[in-house]
Parts: sequence; structure tokens; C-alpha cells
Amino acid sequence: MSELTIPTTITHKWYDRTWLMIMLSLFVFPFGLYGLWKNRRLHKAWKIVVSVLSPVTTIVTLSIGAYLYGLALSTIYEAEIQYVEASYKYNRKDYRGAIAAYDTLILKHPTYSDAYLMRGNSYDRLGNKRKAIIEYTLAIQFDSSNTSAYFNRGLLNIELTSFKDAIGDFDKVIQFDSLEAKAFYFRGLSNRAINNVTAACNDFNTAQKLKYPEAADALKQYCH
Repeated sequence: MSELTIPTTITHKWYDRTWLMIMLSLFVFPFGLYGLWKNRRLHKAWKIVVSVLSPVTTIVTLSIGAYLYGLALSTIYEAEIQYVEASYKYNRKDYRGAIAAYDTLILKHPTYSDAYLMRGNSYDRLGNKRKAIIEYTLAIQFDSSNTSAYFNRGLLNIELTSFKDAIGDFDKVIQFDSLEAKAFYFRGLSNRAINNVTAACNDFNTAQKLKYPEAADALKQYCH
């Protein structure tokens, strides 16, 4: 009885996958053309047709990509221009006008974190502390690393005697920037307000090492 012969496993070359080669030829020129002409399954006439179409589809694809890229840049540019215009009103102390401008910006670009930050600053200048806190919270929602929003919200939480919330905000600032002296100082004030003297003095001490001017007086007043 003759030995049973186990057939060798059949392997296909990557360029023998006909539809893959057609797609690569149309959209990944000229790499796809190389595989197309190596393909042993596709008739030569089809290879010629695809080869003729390949540069055309590549140009169209690149044109669409360039258009979309330009559109994205245009959108970013538009947002920045609107932000500058709104901030100009803010710097001129036209806070209501600034809020209206930030409203327009946010309507078109609802994830623009700094627009919420500055709208919050505008509400703060108008005395609406709670509305400002809402804006800072939105700024953080769309950019969890927006340290200015954390810091400003922390200051307002101190004003509203929400000291534990303030400590949480300053914790975040310090988490992102361990050399931010004013965050240590105001966290120290918040800790002192809830009689956490040891933590307060540690914060004042760190703020002093980081050259925050009011830290020395706070150490004398609260820690000696």
C-alpha cells in the first residue's frame, strides 16, 4: 500500500487578490499598479483599463483630501478670528458685548473651551458668579486640562465659601502644573478656612518657595 501523501498547503500571493489590486491601483498609485500587473488572474485588457484610470482617481482623491484639509483650516481660522474679536470687547470692558460675541462663537463651535472660559470671565466681571462657575465647568468639560478654568472656578468657590470645591479645583491646577505658586497659595487659604492648618501651612510654604509674594505674610499670620 502506497504512502499517503499530504498535499502542500496552497498559498496565494498578495497581488493575486484581484479586487484588492484594483482598489490599490485606483487609490494607491503607483504601488497598486505594480501588484495589478503581477496579478495572474486578471485579463490584460482590464489591467490596461485600470492603469489608465489609476492616475485620474488618484488626482481626484488628492483633490478631495486637499479640499477637506483646507475646509478644516478655514473652520479653525474662522473660530480664532471670532475669538479675537470677542476678546477685544472683553479687554475694552464691554462685557455684555463680549458675552454676545462668545455666544455667536460657541453656537458655531460648541466645543471651543476657551470661549466658555472667557464668557465665564465676562459673567464674573458683571457679578454673576454662579453663571460664571457654570461656564468654567463647561470649559473643563470640553478641555479637561484647561487650568485657567479650574483656577478661576476655584477663586469663585472661595468667594462663595465652597472651600472643599475650591480645594478640588486647585488640586487639578497643581496636578497639571506643580510649579503654579498661586494655586498652592489659594489652596492654602481654602484649607485654612476649613481649619486644616497643617495642609494650609504646607501650601503656604510651597508657595513661598515658588516666590509667590503673599505667601510669606500668610505663613506669619497662620503658621506661627
